Amino acid sequence: MAWSIEINLPENRDNKGTLKMYANGSVIHTCACLGRGSECPDHTQWWATNGDTPTGSYNGTLIAADTNVYSYGPYKRINLEPTGGHALEAAQAGRYGFMIHGGDPADTGTPWYPLRPTHGCIRVSNADQKKLAELVTANGGTGYIGIYGTQKERP
Repeated sequence: MAWSIEINLPENRDNKGTLKMYANGSVIHTCACLGRGSECPDHTQWWATNGDTPTGSYNGTLIAADTNVYSYGPYKRINLEPTGGHALEAAQAGRYGFMIHGGDPADTGTPWYPLRPTHGCIRVSNADQKKLAELVTANGGTGYIGIYGTQKERP
């Protein structure tokens, strides 16, 4: 794979994490990201619908922009296909639709501003989403995404 993304998320998903994109082993972009779900505010139910983004491995491909600019931003998104770890367990439990996408909020009074929770995706700023889409296009094909952080085991 010509490109990859490494995402490191804090245990407290109210705080932002870091996304690093690599091409041929070199860092080509770094930005803040949020892996906080809109449901399950105690951050323990990563397998639940709309919970925090599950840690694990994914294959990523670029997909078209969505017409819902508020939720997804105006640029192409990176679709995440779970391949291992909690990501694959969550998919086997019925979760789907994982992506890296934009969608800037208007509310400036939250600890995660300028990002906001999703339904289980990784949110980046619209400017960073534009850059990521450009870099995926330039480097082509499917990439590897590793999402790392502390998550409790499913009961």
